Amino acid sequence: LSHLRECLAEDSRTNELDIQIDHSGNKILLRGEVSGQERRDAVGQIARECFPEATIENQVRILSFQEPVEAEDVQ
Repeated sequence: LSHLRECLAEDSRTNELDIQIDHSGNKILLRGEVSGQERRDAVGQIARECFPEATIENQVRILSFQEPVEAEDVQ
């Protein structure tokens, strides 16, 4: 699993340090948050590349940023 953690951190598609990786038998569970769908998909793809025989469950969530509803009055 340390190899996968290293790949997620160093691969230019992800550069993710905060992905949680759990391993049980032939199943790898990925959890955490990323900034967009492409990055989430890349996390799953990299896991499949590192462990092609494993079942990958990608539960990584996409962060949602919302604009403020109204302007803040700063004085």
